Amino acid sequence: MTAKILQMVNSAVYGIRAEISEPGQAVLHLGLDTVQAMVLSLSIFSAFDPHVMDALEAERLWGHSVSVSKFSRLIALTESISPSDLDPYQSAGLLHDIGKLVIASADPTGYRKIEERSISTGTAQWLVESEVLGCSHAEIGAYLLGMWGLPSSIVEAVAWHHRPAKSPVDRFSPLAAVHVASAFDAQFHPEFTHGDPNLDQSFLDRLGLAGRQERWMECCRSEISDRGPE
Repeated sequence: MTAKILQMVNSAVYGIRAEISEPGQAVLHLGLDTVQAMVLSLSIFSAFDPHVMDALEAERLWGHSVSVSKFSRLIALTESISPSDLDPYQSAGLLHDIGKLVIASADPTGYRKIEERSISTGTAQWLVESEVLGCSHAEIGAYLLGMWGLPSSIVEAVAWHHRPAKSPVDRFSPLAAVHVASAFDAQFHPEFTHGDPNLDQSFLDRLGLAGRQERWMECCRSEISDRGPE
């Protein structure tokens, strides 16, 4: 857990010149809420039964979650969000796919069938989940985080990150950042089948963010070129 936290804080996205090796320093730079989200996520991943989801898939899902957290931070900074207000963006990115672990844990066989159907048909996994279960990992994850008492902005981002236009949100928030960050990471890694590379343009237009994607993409791509493997 300490190694993952230090790895994250030393990535290029945080722009820290000197290498940080002390966990206490890492907490100061990441923010307490972000570290709490990391601990929560890592605890769930670490406790996960390898018979439910193989180690490679779990590692890819963790890598995707970390990337979305970093990208959300970069996008928020691009939109002039104060560094002191970045925690919800980073935390929502880390936790946005937590519902996948809930589904896989509750029904491992069913989860694998959903994955296989998503791959064979070329349909986004969250859409297959909705067809099979009546809801997706987004709603399931948001429900769980709501029961755990996480901030509403994080719950909102998790709940709507695949279909933000259905939400009542009318301003830039963690939802917009996580939606775009998740799509970008899926575009950067098309070999990973868990992501949805599609952006909801109608939602971005509604928020007055049309034309911002190129700048966001540039920032996120720059972070990828500077980082090593997750």
